[in-house]
Amino acid sequence: MRFWLVLTALLAGLLLWAAPAGAHAVLVGSDPADGSRLTAAPAKVTLRFDEPVGLDLGYLRVVDGSGNRVDAGAAQHPNGDGTAVSVSLKAGLGDSSYLASYRVTSADSHPIAGSIRFVRRKSSVIVNDSRVSARVLRLKTTASSRRPSS
Repeated sequence: MRFWLVLTALLAGLLLWAAPAGAHAVLVGSDPADGSRLTAAPAKVTLRFDEPVGLDLGYLRVVDGSGNRVDAGAAQHPNGDGTAVSVSLKAGLGDSSYLASYRVTSADSHPIAGSIRFVRRKSSVIVNDSRVSARVLRLKTTASSRRPSS
């Protein structure tokens, strides 16, 4: 009998210990929507997550099909909503594919990164453009090197 009590306690402990590992924030939506084709340029990009996320070491950046940054200003939580991250865009975005890449910190302190894509008018969606990927990688590397060391 004692064996089963110890085994049950160990299993319960493992379940409680493992539960936070699956609690990373998940992107649940964006505006503009990932893969969307727009007739008018958006004023901003907003990402929505299933739980509050941190921006202390994070970012939300947007580049066009040539790899040029088109975001204007720092990413923020719109209206203080911790489950959303937003960045304004430069005025007058032309016809192009756009890539919004992000890195945020989930409630369990793990970094979460990803990207969404959208197109303005007749451009095709960026699938895997090495020029843009290289430019985004350089932007990420530059941002990483600017972080204060702890």
